[in-house]
Amino acid sequence: MKKESKSMIIETIITFDSEREDISVDNWNAYTSSHIFKEIFGKTENNFKTYARKRKVIKITSLDTKHSIYRFWNGAPLGAKTKDTLFLDKNAKYDLLADKNKNTANIILSKSSKLKFYLNHYDHMVRVSFKLGLWSVIVGVVSFIIGIISLFC
Repeated sequence: MKKESKSMIIETIITFDSEREDISVDNWNAYTSSHIFKEIFGKTENNFKTYARKRKVIKITSLDTKHSIYRFWNGAPLGAKTKDTLFLDKNAKYDLLADKNKNTANIILSKSSKLKFYLNHYDHMVRVSFKLGLWSVIVGVVSFIIGIISLFC
Protein backbone atom coordinates (compact mmCIF):
# COMPACT_ATOMS: atom_id res chain seq x y z
CA MET A 1 0.00 0.00 0.00
CA LYS A 2 1.17 3.50 -0.73
CA LYS A 3 1.78 5.79 2.21
CA GLU A 4 -1.07 8.14 1.41
CA SER A 5 -3.59 9.73 3.68
CA LYS A 6 -7.18 8.56 3.82
CA SER A 7 -9.95 10.46 5.47
CA MET A 8 -12.04 7.85 7.29
CA ILE A 9 -14.94 7.92 9.69
CA ILE A 10 -14.07 6.18 12.96
CA GLU A 11 -16.94 4.46 14.77
CA THR A 12 -17.07 2.33 17.90
CA ILE A 13 -20.28 0.43 17.14
CA ILE A 14 -20.96 -1.53 13.95
CA THR A 15 -24.43 -0.58 12.76
CA PHE A 16 -26.51 -2.53 10.26
CA ASP A 17 -29.09 -1.61 7.64
CA SER A 18 -31.38 -4.45 8.68
CA GLU A 19 -33.01 -5.53 11.96
CA ARG A 20 -29.75 -7.05 13.14
CA GLU A 21 -28.42 -6.00 16.56
CA ASP A 22 -25.49 -3.56 16.60
CA ILE A 23 -22.04 -4.86 17.61
CA SER A 24 -19.65 -3.09 19.98
CA VAL A 25 -15.96 -3.31 18.96
CA ASP A 26 -13.30 -4.81 21.26
CA ASN A 27 -9.71 -3.57 21.73
CA TRP A 28 -8.10 -6.38 19.70
CA ASN A 29 -9.65 -5.84 16.26
CA ALA A 30 -10.22 -3.18 13.62
CA TYR A 31 -13.06 -3.70 11.16
CA THR A 32 -13.11 -2.25 7.65
CA SER A 33 -14.49 -3.17 4.25
CA SER A 34 -12.78 -6.07 2.47
CA HIS A 35 -11.10 -4.02 -0.27
CA ILE A 36 -8.85 -2.40 2.38
CA PHE A 37 -7.20 -5.80 3.02
CA LYS A 38 -6.14 -6.04 -0.63
CA GLU A 39 -4.86 -2.45 -0.60
CA ILE A 40 -2.71 -3.09 2.49
CA PHE A 41 -1.41 -6.62 1.89
CA GLY A 42 -1.56 -6.88 -1.91
CA LYS A 43 -3.57 -10.12 -1.79
CA THR A 44 -7.14 -11.03 -1.05
CA GLU A 45 -7.99 -12.75 2.20
CA ASN A 46 -8.91 -15.93 0.30
CA ASN A 47 -5.28 -16.37 -0.87
CA PHE A 48 -4.25 -17.37 2.66
CA LYS A 49 -4.96 -21.02 3.45
CA THR A 50 -5.18 -21.04 7.27
CA TYR A 51 -6.96 -18.79 9.72
CA ALA A 52 -3.70 -17.97 11.52
CA ARG A 53 -2.26 -16.56 8.30
CA LYS A 54 -5.41 -14.51 7.71
CA ARG A 55 -5.03 -12.83 11.11
CA LYS A 56 -2.99 -9.93 9.81
CA VAL A 57 -1.96 -6.95 11.90
CA ILE A 58 -2.43 -3.42 10.63
CA LYS A 59 -0.83 -0.25 11.89
CA ILE A 60 -3.22 2.68 12.03
CA THR A 61 -1.45 6.05 12.18
CA SER A 62 -3.30 9.32 12.60
CA LEU A 63 -1.84 12.26 10.75
CA ASP A 64 -3.78 14.62 13.03
CA THR A 65 -2.48 13.37 16.41
CA LYS A 66 0.69 11.50 15.24
CA HIS A 67 -0.37 8.45 17.32
CA SER A 68 -0.21 4.88 16.05
CA ILE A 69 -2.16 1.84 17.16
CA TYR A 70 -1.92 -1.80 16.14
CA ARG A 71 -4.96 -4.03 15.61
CA PHE A 72 -5.87 -7.32 13.95
CA TRP A 73 -7.68 -6.65 10.68
CA ASN A 74 -11.18 -8.05 10.32
CA GLY A 75 -13.67 -7.56 7.55
CA ALA A 76 -16.86 -5.85 8.61
CA PRO A 77 -19.88 -8.17 8.90
CA LEU A 78 -22.29 -8.47 6.00
CA GLY A 79 -24.84 -5.66 6.01
CA ALA A 80 -22.72 -3.19 7.96
CA LYS A 81 -22.32 0.39 6.74
CA THR A 82 -18.64 0.35 5.78
CA LYS A 83 -18.05 3.03 3.14
CA ASP A 84 -14.87 4.85 4.28
CA THR A 85 -15.50 3.68 7.86
CA LEU A 86 -13.07 2.20 10.36
CA PHE A 87 -14.54 0.46 13.40
CA LEU A 88 -12.36 0.66 16.55
CA ASP A 89 -12.82 0.66 20.31
CA LYS A 90 -13.42 3.95 22.15
CA ASN A 91 -9.87 4.34 23.50
CA ALA A 92 -8.32 3.89 20.07
CA LYS A 93 -10.88 6.20 18.51
CA TYR A 94 -10.01 9.04 20.86
CA ASP A 95 -6.28 8.44 20.40
CA LEU A 96 -6.65 8.97 16.66
CA LEU A 97 -9.04 11.95 16.67
CA ALA A 98 -7.70 15.47 17.10
CA ASP A 99 -11.16 16.93 17.66
CA LYS A 100 -13.23 14.72 19.98
CA ASN A 101 -16.49 16.17 18.64
CA LYS A 102 -15.87 14.86 15.11
CA ASN A 103 -15.63 11.28 13.86
CA THR A 104 -13.37 11.90 10.87
CA ALA A 105 -9.59 11.54 10.93
CA ASN A 106 -6.80 11.49 8.36
CA ILE A 107 -5.15 8.12 8.79
CA ILE A 108 -2.58 5.87 7.16
CA LEU A 109 -3.23 2.12 7.15
CA SER A 110 -0.17 -0.09 6.71
CA LYS A 111 0.81 -3.67 7.45
CA SER A 112 2.63 -4.55 10.62
CA SER A 113 3.79 -7.58 12.61
CA LYS A 114 2.33 -9.53 15.50
CA LEU A 115 5.46 -8.72 17.54
CA LYS A 116 4.71 -4.98 17.33
CA PHE A 117 1.05 -5.69 18.06
CA TYR A 118 1.83 -7.38 21.37
CA LEU A 119 4.64 -4.97 22.32
CA ASN A 120 2.30 -1.98 21.85
CA HIS A 121 -0.98 -3.51 22.97
CA TYR A 122 -3.42 -1.15 24.66
CA ASP A 123 -4.16 -3.57 27.51
CA HIS A 124 -1.25 -3.33 29.96
CA MET A 125 -1.69 -6.93 31.18
CA VAL A 126 -1.11 -8.29 27.67
CA ARG A 127 1.79 -5.93 27.01
CA VAL A 128 3.63 -6.62 30.31
CA SER A 129 3.20 -10.39 30.17
CA PHE A 130 4.44 -10.50 26.56
CA LYS A 131 7.51 -8.40 27.40
CA LEU A 132 8.31 -10.54 30.46
CA GLY A 133 8.01 -13.69 28.38
CA LEU A 134 10.19 -12.24 25.65
CA TRP A 135 12.91 -11.23 28.12
CA SER A 136 12.81 -14.64 29.81
CA VAL A 137 13.33 -16.35 26.44
CA ILE A 138 16.28 -14.06 25.68
CA VAL A 139 17.87 -14.72 29.10
CA GLY A 140 17.28 -18.46 28.66
CA VAL A 141 18.98 -18.51 25.25
CA VAL A 142 21.95 -16.49 26.55
CA SER A 143 22.37 -18.77 29.57
CA PHE A 144 22.14 -21.84 27.33
CA ILE A 145 24.90 -20.44 25.10
CA ILE A 146 27.08 -19.64 28.14
CA GLY A 147 26.50 -23.17 29.44
CA ILE A 148 27.57 -24.71 26.12
CA ILE A 149 30.65 -22.49 25.95
CA SER A 150 31.63 -23.43 29.52
CA LEU A 151 31.50 -27.15 28.64
CA PHE A 152 34.08 -26.76 25.88
CA CYS A 153 36.40 -24.20 27.50
